[in-house]
Amino acid sequence: MALLSLGFLLLAIMLGFIRKMNTGLLCIAFALLLGRMAGISDAEIIKGFNASLFLMLLGVTYLFSLAQINGSLDLLAQKVISLAGKRVYLIPIIIYVFSIVLAALGPGSVPTMAIMMVFSMSLAAEMKISPVLLSTLTVLGSCAGGLSPLAATGIIGANLCAEFGLTGIENDFLMN
Repeated sequence: MALLSLGFLLLAIMLGFIRKMNTGLLCIAFALLLGRMAGISDAEIIKGFNASLFLMLLGVTYLFSLAQINGSLDLLAQKVISLAGKRVYLIPIIIYVFSIVLAALGPGSVPTMAIMMVFSMSLAAEMKISPVLLSTLTVLGSCAGGLSPLAATGIIGANLCAEFGLTGIENDFLMN
């Protein structure tokens, strides 16, 4: 059954790339199919789906896609880069801080990495800066900002810690 579920996951990913289908919806359908094959009821499988997490991630992704489409993120990025002026050595620091702030405001680590990576790579090519350096700083800044209690990943982490009896852990990240 484990190999079959892995096969379904790989099939969902391949269909997502090849046929441009929503991989998440395919995975839900395959989970229901696999559950029926294993004798698990649909209600039992759907019970494991975290609807509040889904809605939060959907809302944050929608908000930042709108910000990308209407040019707000590009404008903000231009303003941030103009802070550096001719001091190119400040660009990696600005990218790192910008990634932290953006991730901490709500989307969390993964959406921020996706948004900032495109910007960082084009900036690296344009300004003749190492793309490895800027991509590394983008990932590290996104991960650091993702610990914020406002970010989706920070909320998930705090909720998981609360389930294990570790409460108030998010305050440690705010104070340091």
